[in-house]
Amino acid sequence: MTDADRKELIRIIELDYEQTTKLIEGVVGTSFTIRGWGITLVAALIGLTFQTGLWQMAALAGVATLLIGLMDGYHSWIYTKILRHAQNIERVLGLYYASLARGDDDPDAHIDFEVALLAHRFGRFAEFRKFGLKTLLRDARPRMVLVMLYLTLLICSAACGILVLRSKQTNASKFQCTSVSGTKNVYLCQPQ
Repeated sequence: MTDADRKELIRIIELDYEQTTKLIEGVVGTSFTIRGWGITLVAALIGLTFQTGLWQMAALAGVATLLIGLMDGYHSWIYTKILRHAQNIERVLGLYYASLARGDDDPDAHIDFEVALLAHRFGRFAEFRKFGLKTLLRDARPRMVLVMLYLTLLICSAACGILVLRSKQTNASKFQCTSVSGTKNVYLCQPQ
């Protein structure tokens, strides 16, 4: 490899790293937006569940939780892939900086850098494979945060739906109320 080739590859890898970090920032921002809107939407649907007394709103909140969780998981999967690419670039650049620092004292450092540079896969999307539910569960980051967040939202949706459904069943019996003669604001209520 000539010095001109090496300099061009270093320039390209530094440009790749710069654009990869910008892409990571965008994906992280999108993930936070999705989570924020998801929590807001599910909370609104749960509030409507109690306001309208319809358990179906809680079921809709559960479906919305699953769909938003899937979208968030997809973006987290993308983040994981792009982060892995950025880490590979950092490893190559680290070897480059080590070869510069060691200079002629360590010829192996220069060789290690050239091998890593030639083996590096350029392009942020070169390492992407087909997205699927298995890859989502394996690669999404931060996995524990995602699982706990969306599991909590699902449990809240289900619990609210059950609460509203049970309260309707217990309030299903009608009462006949009549005022008690000789008293003010006193009523006698009996189930019908």
